[in-house]
Amino acid sequence: MSFEERPRIKPEWQQVDWFLEGVAGLGMLLLLLLPATYYSELPDMIPTHFNARGEADDYGSKASIWILPLIGAALYGFLTSLNRYPHVFNYSVKITPDNAETQYRLAIRMLRGLKLFMLFLFTYICWGTIRGALAGDPGLSSWFVWLTFGGIAVMLIWYLISATRAK
Repeated sequence: MSFEERPRIKPEWQQVDWFLEGVAGLGMLLLLLLPATYYSELPDMIPTHFNARGEADDYGSKASIWILPLIGAALYGFLTSLNRYPHVFNYSVKITPDNAETQYRLAIRMLRGLKLFMLFLFTYICWGTIRGALAGDPGLSSWFVWLTFGGIAVMLIWYLISATRAK
């Protein structure tokens, strides 16, 4: 069944959906407030990139602190909009009128979780940049890369298992 033929339903929000969206909204707000709060205190040059060990390996002007909030806002808007059209997503199971609502709900929830995770990841990087620039010791924790890949992997595995069980 092509996505044009799939049922066009919008699953009702459940408590967990409201929670994920609310916390993601707070994450977006925090991502915007951090640079706004500390911008005047930042030195002219700040870390702009970190290697896999969490060490700063590139520097730029303090205006670059706004890159992550801008990317975060674009990501927030895109994923929020995308969740309105679950019938166009790719699924690991065949979508039928009987399973559409459940499969759509799971896919939407996975994207909400991914949005939340990415916003707080960007917020952590932004905070690490600010903290490092102000303390003169720029760097992120060495577990940062493992947390990033691990968090995304856990969400994808949860989704694939849940979607397969809910055929």
